[in-house]
Amino acid sequence: MAESFDLYIGEYLFDKLKKVKLLLYKETKIIHSLFLSSSSYNKKSVNKFPFSRGTVEFKIDSLKKINETFIPYYDTKPQMRYGIVFEKHNSEDLEKILILIFNPNNYSYYHSRIIGERKMIKFKTKKHEEVSYQHGDLRAIEKVMLEIDNDIKSGDIKLEN
Repeated sequence: MAESFDLYIGEYLFDKLKKVKLLLYKETKIIHSLFLSSSSYNKKSVNKFPFSRGTVEFKIDSLKKINETFIPYYDTKPQMRYGIVFEKHNSEDLEKILILIFNPNNYSYYHSRIIGERKMIKFKTKKHEEVSYQHGDLRAIEKVMLEIDNDIKSGDIKLEN
């Protein structure tokens, strides 16, 4: 759409000098967008990943005495197909990472699979944690999710109706 916009590339001093792109409406001084030109700031995603990330939710499981961070993943319908749960075990300073699987036939909860553990990540605030998980690089977990989905499609994993 070069007939509608003018693109300028230059440098701007944020906390340090960064290369930026400025997109203006043609022959005006009205800014359409300003963005960093480095692709390192773009959201990373798994190649051919068919699910979209939903809104991060926080839950407290008072029976297990743990905090949970839940990230839903939706298919194109949009129905929840998977979820990632970070179980935060404060007493052990440990996070367990689980993938929740929902049956694609009726979208009911089917199963959860623990895929790893790590030292608990400490965030400054709940908002910082929310933004980190909402926009962060979760490709390693999403690759496992995609492998599970491929196993379901191929019949290696049988889901009950």
